[in-house]
Amino acid sequence: MVKKSKKKKLLNNKLVLTYFIVFLLVDLLIIIALLYNSNDKNIKYPIVFNTKDSMLYLGTEKSNKKGSIELTKKTNGQKILYSNNSGRYVLYKDDISLKMYDLRTNKKVDLLSKVNYYDFTLDDKNIIMTDLKKNLYYFSLKKKKGYLIDDSVDMVYTHSNDYVLYMKDNSLYVARLNNKKTEINKITDNYVTNFKFNQKGDKVYFLNNDEQFIEYVIKDKKLNVIDEKVRAFYCKNNCDNYYYITTKDNNTLKYYKDEKSKVIDNKVKEVNYSNDIEDQVVYTKENDTNYEMYYKEKKNDIVKIDNLNDIRDIQVYKNNYIYYINDANELKYTVVNKGQLKDNKVLANNVSGYLYLYKNGCFYVADVNEEQIGTLYVVNKDKVKEVDKEVSNNLLFINKDNNKVYYYKNYGSVGDLYVSNGKKNKLIDSNIYDFQYINDKFIYYLKDYNISSGYGTLYLYKNKAIKIASDVVSIVKR
Repeated sequence: MVKKSKKKKLLNNKLVLTYFIVFLLVDLLIIIALLYNSNDKNIKYPIVFNTKDSMLYLGTEKSNKKGSIELTKKTNGQKILYSNNSGRYVLYKDDISLKMYDLRTNKKVDLLSKVNYYDFTLDDKNIIMTDLKKNLYYFSLKKKKGYLIDDSVDMVYTHSNDYVLYMKDNSLYVARLNNKKTEINKITDNYVTNFKFNQKGDKVYFLNNDEQFIEYVIKDKKLNVIDEKVRAFYCKNNCDNYYYITTKDNNTLKYYKDEKSKVIDNKVKEVNYSNDIEDQVVYTKENDTNYEMYYKEKKNDIVKIDNLNDIRDIQVYKNNYIYYINDANELKYTVVNKGQLKDNKVLANNVSGYLYLYKNGCFYVADVNEEQIGTLYVVNKDKVKEVDKEVSNNLLFINKDNNKVYYYKNYGSVGDLYVSNGKKNKLIDSNIYDFQYINDKFIYYLKDYNISSGYGTLYLYKNKAIKIASDVVSIVKR
């Protein structure tokens, strides 16, 4: 009995040791994966720029000490692409060859000779490419290897993270990015452009030549006709649900959700705003003399907002505060709550630009002169406040956190770059020709630009100005 208990105890100890080693290995793999991903995310975003000696360079925050990276002398017809979620990769052409610069390894990678089309998938896991011989490829950034998908490809229309949609022999095809087995499906010969993937990227929506609104389920290889005589469809967010207008029933507006279509209204001219997450839509209807604007949200009743001739811009703040600029350049404000119109009034006149929605309301520029300079305002609900004067119209940019606006003052060919949260304004730098926002603490900008010579000096803003390069002709925007 004593010997058996010793053996049992020894067996239990071995099991405990085995479990411990397994858990240790799993933890180690998780740590390695996290370090790998964080390294990508921590790579500082680069900037690609041209210089007066016709060179294409890659600049980083280290360029002021180590110099910029020379990419190519072949700068004509360039389409530069930055990776979407990190600063690690940059795609560019060297003559007609596609190359990639990897900022982690600091190496140039040859991808494809005689390239035609190229793009990153949104998750940055793959690069989709075609060559001049009409071959379609994808390059796996994880495996560092390219794979042929199909040949005789005339055009790439769009792609999700896992699928690419393209034309071949006048037919529409979809292919899965799978290095183990090429999966290609012919969808149809009957289609027009304006394709949309849903959020998961496993369904495609489009119109065909017979004005049918089509849903194609890739996994099932199945075409579903959602409706007939459709002239337009709309999605803004996930593209899992759609508002669309069909002419078969007097320009009826419908909402497609959970594989069912529901009638919203008829005699609809166009959809001005839609949100397929909140089930919101703003649309205009035609009557004998002008247009009528309406609002519908979820199961609430339709609300008529206004009579007008045109809507130049519209934004919805916190789901029920609606701001819009009409054809008379009036900024109007409407509140709708549970299917009831609570307020509708003019907030400002002479608003000739656009509305810039942010966390605490909307920015806009009014009273614009012939030089396109005016006064910057912010509106929160129905409260309007002046932010700054001498602001350039249509050169505004909302930051990544959606709580600040960047704008130019005194802009001719160059101007002063400011940032504001609606309460406090801060000067970034003066005499700026162009800028590339990365985040609030990382902004590239081209300064002291001489219009006659055609070049200036590139800086990086990191709470102070860091010089990157001289004699810069232009920067490549994201």
